[in-house]
Formats: sequence, C-alpha cells, structure tokens
Amino acid sequence: MKYYFCFLAVYLAFTIAGKAQYASHYTSARTYTPGSLAVSKFDILDAQAAKAKLFQRNYGVILGVQRGKSTFFEFGSEIHWRKVRLTNPRLIAATANVTYNIADNVLGYQAGFWTKRGRIALTLGANAGYYTDFDHGSFAVGPAVGFRLLGFHLTTGYNYLFNKGVAETTGEKRLADKVNNFHIGLRYYFPLDNKFSWNKKDTNSKDKEKSKKKKRKEKVKKKKQKAKEKQKKAKQREKEKKNNKKSEDTTRKPFDFLKKKN
Repeated sequence: MKYYFCFLAVYLAFTIAGKAQYASHYTSARTYTPGSLAVSKFDILDAQAAKAKLFQRNYGVILGVQRGKSTFFEFGSEIHWRKVRLTNPRLIAATANVTYNIADNVLGYQAGFWTKRGRIALTLGANAGYYTDFDHGSFAVGPAVGFRLLGFHLTTGYNYLFNKGVAETTGEKRLADKVNNFHIGLRYYFPLDNKFSWNKKDTNSKDKEKSKKKKRKEKVKKKKQKAKEKQKKAKQREKEKKNNKKSEDTTRKPFDFLKKKN
C-alpha cells in the first residue's frame, strides 16, 4: 500500500505541474481586446506603399562624337523611362539624332533604343539609320553595346550598309568607305524635363479579379440552369399533351362515331 500511495503522489505531482506549465503558455481569447485586433490607417498605407512603384520619365539633348574610319559628330534628343528601385532598377531609352562627317561630307539620320537593367551594367540596344554623301544613299542597321555613368554614355557597335555605293572616279571613296562599320562613340545627355509618377496597385486587386471570375462562373451556371429548366418545361408540356390525348381517347364511348355520322 505504501508503494501504491507513493506512485499516486508522484503521478499527481507531474500532472499538476504539466497543467500549470501549459496554462502559463496559453492565453485565453478573453485577454484580446478589440483595439489589439483593429487595423489602423497607417497599416493600410504601409501595405499600399510597399506595393507602390515609382516611375521616372525625362527627355533631353545628346551631344557626341563617333570614331571609326571617319569622325562623325552627333546631335539629337533622347527620352528615358526609368523604374526607380533600390535594387535592380530598369531603364529604357529611345534616341533620334543627326550625324555628320565634315571631312567626307556625309550626313546621317539615326534612330534607336537601348535598355539597362541594374545600377552598374552594360546597355544593350540597336540602331537604324540612313546615310548619304549627296550622290549615293543607303540604309543601315546594327547592334550597339555600351556603358553609361553620370550622363556619359560610351558605346561601340557595328553598321551594316545595304548599299555600298560606287566610286565614280578612280581614287574616290565609296559611301561604304566614308561610313563607319565598326565604331566607338561617346555621348553626353543634357536632361531638359524630368517627371516622377507613382503607380499604386490596389491591395484588393486580386480579390476583385477573383470576384469577377466568380460572377462570370455564376452567370454561366445560371444560363445553364435556365436552359435546363426550359427543357424540363418543354418535356412536361409534351407529356401533358400526350396524357390529355390518352384521356380523351379513353373517355369516348364505343358508338360515338355513329352519332357523328347521323
């Protein structure tokens, strides 16, 4: 009996200690107040700011020099679309410029684009243009790679001329000899206008899309149900007509057709 009472005492001690420990870690629902569960306006604004995106758009003037077989001076305009981020920003640009080779009297018109992803990264783009020495002309296209920092843009690329041109006299250069195939250039960008805009995403945009999908599904279901109900009603009408005909046939007397003849 002594051992039995000792066992009971140890068992009760452990169970009471376990319940007390569990109760110390457990907080009942009554301890929560409505103020602790309420969402403030600042929390909503913080959530919207986390999803908001800052965009920058600016345009300006570019001045540059291009070197290869010949020297070209560049003058034009450029527009930038930038997605401002702390990490991995994006920049897309479109350019339109005029180039001129004074020594060989060659005029060129160029249009192109380039893009950059990251703060310290290469720019990748392409150009298309038209060159003329006022005797012959040719379209040109080519890729370009560069590095941009603090408004300076160092580029290198290739121009492919569709029309090489013909030398009318001996010793005269062709158009292809006056235009740079492989080239390297340096430009500087002077911004004239700079605008920032916020693109805020609705926090409930996903919920709205889901609700729209649900509504569409409900409309489709309703249409199907209406079509089924119409089919059922049509079948019921046909059955009623058949039953009415049968009832009429059964209610007729055997000698009714003789009365109709008389």
